[in-house]
Amino acid sequence: MKNHGAFNSESRIARETLLQPERETTAYLTIKELSKTYRSLFNHRQEEHLEILDKISLTVKKGEFVTIFGPNGCGKTTFLKIIAGLEGYQRGRIEVDGKPPDRIKIGYIFQNYRDSLFPWRTNLSNLTIPLELEGMGKREKYKRAREFLKKLALNISEDSYPYQLSGGQQQLLSIIRALIYEPDVLLMDEPFSSLDFQTTLFMHDKLLDIWRKTGTTIIFVSHDINEAIYLADRVVLFSKRPARIIAVMETNLPRPRSIEIRETGKFFTLRNRILDLFKEEITDNLIFSREISTHIQKGIL
Repeated sequence: MKNHGAFNSESRIARETLLQPERETTAYLTIKELSKTYRSLFNHRQEEHLEILDKISLTVKKGEFVTIFGPNGCGKTTFLKIIAGLEGYQRGRIEVDGKPPDRIKIGYIFQNYRDSLFPWRTNLSNLTIPLELEGMGKREKYKRAREFLKKLALNISEDSYPYQLSGGQQQLLSIIRALIYEPDVLLMDEPFSSLDFQTTLFMHDKLLDIWRKTGTTIIFVSHDINEAIYLADRVVLFSKRPARIIAVMETNLPRPRSIEIRETGKFFTLRNRILDLFKEEITDNLIFSREISTHIQKGIL
């Protein structure tokens, strides 16, 4: 395993404490020692290896909301793509409710959500695409879509087109579409990173409301520690590449949540504990960038 920096004994004890034991009796999604390496030829002769994931093991309960936080470029998106079956892996095992990857129904929300919506189809027609792919007839799919919207207490402009919606409304449409065919797991890759601050706060609460009503198991990658804590039951902290899990932390914050919880001492304590570990992970043994330190203190990273 790669050396990710020297840590004192107190730090090692803290890490061991924060790594939660596996929950074999309640596991719904099981990821065991998942490893990923990219291989390429250099000058058509020498093979180069780039390790991305290093023995990632994680269990997730059914209906749990888990967020992934870690350094830029550490492999968080690759991790989601492997679960979704969009990328292969060299070693490890993935199961959902005892089913192998080729029998798993996955919903996936990309960062570039605008590109995932079909501009020539109305909003309602976009929403029914997963139902079409399952072979559902026209009348039945529109009935199912309207029933699903009613269940979530959501309204969309059915006959309008995605380009006529705001960024938040477009992302909401993408989320509803990913959930309408009842996936085993919903994967979300920094879905709100391109939204403004006010819209992002609104979308956090809207997502939590949808999650509460559907009971979907969600794995959510975030670059914002406040977002990661606010949404999650547990926050999983990745190391720098090749990614390992260096901490799994229960948030233990009451639900339903509101923005006021971000101002509580419990929230700040949890945030600071995660950021301390994050700072250790990205700190060079000899030098730590003053700019990065400033960003961490402001909660930007």
